[in-house]
Amino acid sequence: MEATATPPAEQPRKRGRPKGSTKAKVEKDKEAAAASRARGSSGDKKTAAADESYAHWKMLVPVLYDWLASHNLVWPSLSCRWGPVLDKGTYKNKQRLYLSEQTDHTQPNTLIVANCEVVKPRVATEKHIANFNEDARSPYVKKYKTILHPGEVNRIRELPMNKNIVATHTDCPEVLIWDVEAQPNRHALLGAQDSRPDLVLSGHQDNAEFALAMCPAEPFVLSGGKDKSVVLWSIQDHVSSLAADPTQSVESTGSIVKPADNATVGPRGVFQGHTDTVEDVQFCPSSSQQFCSVGDDSCLILWDARSGNTPSVRVEKAHNADLHCLDWSFHDDNYILTGSADRSVHMFDRRNLLSNGVGLPVHKFEGHNAAVLCVQWSPDKRSVFGSSAEDGLLNIWDYDKIGQQEETGSTTPGAPAGLFFQHAGHRDKVVDFQWNADDPWTLVSVSDDGESYGGGGTLQLWRMTDMLPCSHLPYLNHAIRFKVAETYSKLAMGGTVAKEGSSWVSVPTSKLDAKIIEAVQRRGINGSSMLSMNSIFLKFPRIDESFRKLRTTFQQFDEDGNGSIDLQELKHCFSKLEINFTEGEINELFETCDINADMGMNFNEFIVLLCLVYLLKEDTSFQHVSSPELMNPGSTFETIVDAFVFLDKDNDGHVSKTEMFDAIYENDSGFRSSGKIAMKRFEEMDWDKNGKVNFKEFLFALINWVGIEEDEDE
Repeated sequence: MEATATPPAEQPRKRGRPKGSTKAKVEKDKEAAAASRARGSSGDKKTAAADESYAHWKMLVPVLYDWLASHNLVWPSLSCRWGPVLDKGTYKNKQRLYLSEQTDHTQPNTLIVANCEVVKPRVATEKHIANFNEDARSPYVKKYKTILHPGEVNRIRELPMNKNIVATHTDCPEVLIWDVEAQPNRHALLGAQDSRPDLVLSGHQDNAEFALAMCPAEPFVLSGGKDKSVVLWSIQDHVSSLAADPTQSVESTGSIVKPADNATVGPRGVFQGHTDTVEDVQFCPSSSQQFCSVGDDSCLILWDARSGNTPSVRVEKAHNADLHCLDWSFHDDNYILTGSADRSVHMFDRRNLLSNGVGLPVHKFEGHNAAVLCVQWSPDKRSVFGSSAEDGLLNIWDYDKIGQQEETGSTTPGAPAGLFFQHAGHRDKVVDFQWNADDPWTLVSVSDDGESYGGGGTLQLWRMTDMLPCSHLPYLNHAIRFKVAETYSKLAMGGTVAKEGSSWVSVPTSKLDAKIIEAVQRRGINGSSMLSMNSIFLKFPRIDESFRKLRTTFQQFDEDGNGSIDLQELKHCFSKLEINFTEGEINELFETCDINADMGMNFNEFIVLLCLVYLLKEDTSFQHVSSPELMNPGSTFETIVDAFVFLDKDNDGHVSKTEMFDAIYENDSGFRSSGKIAMKRFEEMDWDKNGKVNFKEFLFALINWVGIEEDEDE
């Protein structure tokens, strides 16, 4: 295919790859109001447009993704990498994840080793996928170990043959090698001594900040830096001994890293050919002696260490600006991707790199509106790759679809050729991402949110729905349009209500929701024994005591002791407690009570489930509940149902804002001055902000009010 013509690009800014804001979210929040005023109307419009675009993406999440988890980072991270798989379960796998904390020096910079739970395909429900809070930490990501890093962590790369060994770049000439399992866990306290790397690789004459790669064929390391050189090391002789002596100290002079004798490894080769900073390097997947590099000189260079330290092939003007990133296909080692400040991704075939001395890409992919920061081929399909940029987008491309779209005329108007998925879940520059080689079509991505959204960063783990890799854009667009209409309707309804003329009518979103509403309404026919809100508040101590007694039951059925009850453990629990629901009913109860969508119920969610079981025990469509253990707190559950009935004045199965105010004022003039309290209590209950509180929302709010803490015993 002939290379496409590229329109003249705007003068790109000198890269100096984005270094992050080094400001925590808390600090940034204090500056938000002042920054908003400083932006003026044009800045406000730009932010409003970005927020609108993000809201539109979030609305489409259930149709676009098989699974998604969003994890708020207090400090920005410039890199994210998958580590080894630790455990394979029925519904999810446990896997290591590497990221960092780039601080403002009020606390140490850190290399973070996390454990993450990767939900398997077709396990997460639509409700679970849509139910995430971008400003909260994900239950799927847990910090496992902290390594105090000497300087900011600019880049992390793992050794493919042993993912417990990682290399890092910081603002110094050396490359640091870490055996993360052997490294001790440290507390990030100001003034604490840095952790000691297991190896230090020397050879650069100036800072090497970003260009870093680990060889998939042999334990070789490759780096590029401001000294315009590419440096190659072998750590073959050291890999086996890294874990054997984790306490070896390291010292040196003229560097922020201080290695001891024999801990520093010199280069196997230093390669000269660039005329400006080297920004990225990559090994040929099938060889430790062949590699390539790109830099701020707009050049792509191929090297062969067997032929000397000069370029094998030098591609001038591979782009019209600085080159930031590249990747070499491991499906077909003829193909190389490059990303640039000119906002494009180029695909090169090394069998035909040049035309009249200038780079001749096989194709130019143009779907970003800011500098491209990262590119990577998919491990799952030969023709698929991803690209991320400063525009906050992570695009997924399929080179094979270009020809298909041209032949069938199926290219969506305005859509770049080859683009078939766009991850828009980040609201600022996406500085790094990686496909998961152990979980098909699953990615991790990280953004630095320092400039636009209050500091820190956002880490996301996600998998696109499996209809996308095998479908054409027209079908996808049809699905999106359908989902937009459906979701917009739900948004207009507040998620649980439908509009009939000018009145609002409650609409249950599932069969279980309908049964809960019917059970509450059936119970409401006899009215409530509560006389006022004060009489409900007076019940809190007894409710609290009863809930605490249930913790023993919870711990009994948390068979693996991980602080949550999964679906299999819940089935054992129901069998033991003689709760004779069908498997389908148990599944539905589990789904509706797993409010944080982590495939496990914490203690609060378990209480809610038991209360729903109590409420539904008289529903003829459910089988009988004869458990004496469940009936012990039955009077407490009856008190809770009675309290909800008191608030639900019109017995429609929901509590409205008006009903909440009426309940506050009813039979107790002392509460007339507490309108603000009524509003606050209602907002605490109304999670989906639709102006109506259902019984499940009421239960979760009540648990918080009485003071039960999920992790009080941890």
